[in-house]
Amino acid sequence: MAKRENKNVTQADFFNLIKKEVSTHKPLANKVSEVLNVSLSSAYCRMQDKYALTFNETVKLCQHFGVSLDALMYGTDGRHYTVVPADLKFKSIENNLIFAQEMFEITELIKKSSKGEMILTGADIPIFHFLAYKELIFFQIYSWYKNVYDYSGKYEDFLKELPVDEIFDLVKKININCTAIPSSEVWTEQTIDSTLKLLKYHNDMKHFSDSKITKLICEQLFCVIETLEEWIKRGNKGNENIPYKFYVNEIDIGNSFIFMKNGEKLSCIMRLFTVNGIHIKEQLFCEEVERWLKSLIKRSSLLSEISEKERFFFFNAQKNKIVNLMNIL
Repeated sequence: MAKRENKNVTQADFFNLIKKEVSTHKPLANKVSEVLNVSLSSAYCRMQDKYALTFNETVKLCQHFGVSLDALMYGTDGRHYTVVPADLKFKSIENNLIFAQEMFEITELIKKSSKGEMILTGADIPIFHFLAYKELIFFQIYSWYKNVYDYSGKYEDFLKELPVDEIFDLVKKININCTAIPSSEVWTEQTIDSTLKLLKYHNDMKHFSDSKITKLICEQLFCVIETLEEWIKRGNKGNENIPYKFYVNEIDIGNSFIFMKNGEKLSCIMRLFTVNGIHIKEQLFCEEVERWLKSLIKRSSLLSEISEKERFFFFNAQKNKIVNLMNIL
């Protein structure tokens, strides 16, 4: 087994890692002062290695800024990756508001970057497409609670326990940000299937009090597909003509990634199940993901550049799947 090289790590190195990994509108010292509940001068003393951080303070800073000590202690030699694990905060229903706020801040930074970009792969439909539709997005959250936390109530009961309006206000802002970020997506013919199967399952299990909800969610899915079709015809999205590319791959992609560029800084979210995910900021890992995505795109068909007939067949097949489910329900 190879012996690890010992590194002489200082407290200043730790704060340099935070500066490298984190974008913040406030000066870092002000943010450190808030997180640690110390004076501004005390924050500066810690950042300049004049006053030692306690273990608890180090943990607080790591958790707040989403950084790992792995990269600092062991370097980024391809064997150790800095990973911000899934928060797993969803069990507390109120914390959906915190999650939405975090996603808003991430997308806000990318939108403001002159080189901001997103690439999404769709083993299932990227959740950003659901953000404009209240019933659809909350169905995804409900399904997570039902299947992971054994939530016992029905869909309508679940909504009564959530700060629905507050969350959806943030969700709409995230949607505005995502629509303003240049993006590319890679789907397969089967990308929509998991969402349809999930909806059919919850309908069969009578998890909806109002039978009209399933029809409404299907109609919203139909709108998602129609919006995509319009974007692809134009080659851009939203009202600001933001660049948009949509690819179809013939093989099963196998996972759902959200790859993000904020200037020269890379990060990605590896989707887990319905909602949660692992946010990875390690540059070596993200560079490898970017290489894989570029290779995947090369082996995929860009729908905006193929014949209108092929685009029609793809989207007609997706719409027929939704209509067939509506007829069954």
